[in-house]
Amino acid sequence: MNGECSQSYVRGNAVHDSFARVVTIHAVSYLRVQNNVGFRATGHNIFLEDGIETNNVIENNLLISSLQASFMLQTDITVASIWITNPLNIVRGNRCAGSDFYGMWYEIREHPEGPSATDDICQQGFPLGEYTDNQAHSNVRFGLRIFVISSRAKPCEKFRNDALVDPWSENPSV
Repeated sequence: MNGECSQSYVRGNAVHDSFARVVTIHAVSYLRVQNNVGFRATGHNIFLEDGIETNNVIENNLLISSLQASFMLQTDITVASIWITNPLNIVRGNRCAGSDFYGMWYEIREHPEGPSATDDICQQGFPLGEYTDNQAHSNVRFGLRIFVISSRAKPCEKFRNDALVDPWSENPSV
């Protein structure tokens, strides 16, 4: 929970047979997570926790055999090699294989949760940041799951007004 970490990185590590994650990014922005290898780590391997995390670079990581967990968070039961809670991050060149559920999962909640909870940020309405050159295969479910992103001009305002002829005109998507 260090806030802006533009001079910091997690680079060139190998984590195997971990009982809890490879890297947790919690209330951090501008961190670089690059060239790491995770093998048979329990829970979401690279984990953006609350939804407040933005502008992080998750790049060229290899994550193999991410294991589901019933003793961690509810979402770890449907484990993802990379779990992203805010679309305003850079995810590129990663390889995710053999996860018990998902390769990469964008689980975008309405507002940040946990210690970072606030109603002033509405990450479901943010546009998707960079997502390029990623590969996911041999996962039990999907290689990529994106759940609830509807980028809007005014992220924290209602996206629809049925009193108008065009109900989406007050808050158009971007």
